[in-house]
Amino acid sequence: MTLRVPRTLMLALPALAALMLFAPLLRTGFVGDDFGLLHSFDGCDGLNGILECIGRTFVSGVGPPSNQYRPLAMASFALSVRLGADPFGWHLVNVLLQMANAALVALLAWQLLGEDTPRVRASALMAGWLFAWFAPAVEATAWVAARFDGLALLWLLVSACAFVASERWRDGFGLLSLAATVLSYMSKESAAIGAPLILALAWHRQGLVRAVPRALPWLLVAAAYFAYRRHLFGDAFRFYPGSSPVESLLNGEWLAHVPGLVGWAEVALPELGARTAMAVSGVALVMCAVAAGVADRGKGRVLVALAFAVIAAFALLLPHWQGTSTGEGGRVLLAIGAIAMTAAALPLAAARQPRTLAWISAIALLASQYMLANAAVGRWVQAGEDARTLARELAALAQSSPPTGYAFVVVPDHVGAIPFGRNAQGGLMLPPVQREPLGAKLVVQTADELARWPDLFERDIIGRLRRESATSVAANPLTPKVPPPHALPDRYFCWSPQARALQPVTLALAPDRSNWDGAWRTALAAAGCIG
Repeated sequence: MTLRVPRTLMLALPALAALMLFAPLLRTGFVGDDFGLLHSFDGCDGLNGILECIGRTFVSGVGPPSNQYRPLAMASFALSVRLGADPFGWHLVNVLLQMANAALVALLAWQLLGEDTPRVRASALMAGWLFAWFAPAVEATAWVAARFDGLALLWLLVSACAFVASERWRDGFGLLSLAATVLSYMSKESAAIGAPLILALAWHRQGLVRAVPRALPWLLVAAAYFAYRRHLFGDAFRFYPGSSPVESLLNGEWLAHVPGLVGWAEVALPELGARTAMAVSGVALVMCAVAAGVADRGKGRVLVALAFAVIAAFALLLPHWQGTSTGEGGRVLLAIGAIAMTAAALPLAAARQPRTLAWISAIALLASQYMLANAAVGRWVQAGEDARTLARELAALAQSSPPTGYAFVVVPDHVGAIPFGRNAQGGLMLPPVQREPLGAKLVVQTADELARWPDLFERDIIGRLRRESATSVAANPLTPKVPPPHALPDRYFCWSPQARALQPVTLALAPDRSNWDGAWRTALAAAGCIG
């Protein structure tokens, strides 16, 4: 006798599983771009000022150099700014998004299976749980700055679930689906995969001939979105400067990124045993899904529809994927994982074998994903704590600095697969992270930025940092060069991920600093400051 899972439990358990995994993030700090987001609404004074700044993102995008149109996500960051700088609330939003998305994956799987039996509910629950612990996309929840991805997926899944429940585009569910589609496009560019997903779902429900007419309103919304992007940025599809995603899609260049997933996983998910178990059990589950699709025509249609959506998502998102060598970029896989985990319910709900093998594979996949995801969450928690320690040590360093002294601090761009100092330099030096600005006493940079500093010294940038705010200097660093002598740092430090502390650095610099880069490379390696 099969235990009947209550519908509320079918949705609640995946959400609670996500909370269990990601709860440790609620006690850690910011990393990387998070520090920049704390200042994303500087100059927008008061509630009216913030509302005006948010309004501008709806009509102009986030800003160069990337062609980002994410006003809804930026509005959520504005709310976080208003509520304060405590990382708890910022992380909580990301965790709640993953909880909601896990529940929605379970709901979509239940809808697509087409019947309401104990076996179907158990299968849908497992699909949601598999997504709750989807290891490759831990970054999307653990990193505050990746909220864009979770928010876009939330509205994409709402749109898909409402579309499946609708009878026509203008009924309540149809209008909800259209509204959610619009909101997904306002969250992040990855929402572009919503159009092929809706088209696939339309084909599944009504066949090839009626699929396009059924999905037409959603396709028109997508066309309007890309037309608006063309109006804003001059190019409907380009995101990064100099990129050509359409060309990459048409000539198959995006396929070159697929083998890179292996190298990426080795860095992002370094636990070899669990990673191997995840791959083997995942392949076994895919084979079971194919077998279930062959044996049952209805499940076969669902499988084909979801497979099309997954391939379309890869084709649309991988041309934009960067950072495989560092282990970053797992957030790109978030939406792909949601669709794939939905398909995992198909063999679990099969009326005949290989249902047993499918459940064994799913349980093995769930366990291996948890081991990988739990380890990854632990690394993110540690990185956030290290960033807090770094902020405290910077404050102590500034306080201990002599009146005429100035410190130069180098922090890693990333630690393992986790962004650490990138786009955090100013945020680490300024309130609300610090009680008062530290720019008059020290400057924080990443190793990638070292090459430009001999030129900046000749522009009296240290003198300017002593006299002006760091924000003012950062806005215009290339002022005219001035005759020597130039103000220079008298102390050098770097952050060591191994020691989890600032380390003093001795540089053997030539009088003209011509060996600046080489001296720093040697010093960083000797001090254990390589991320």
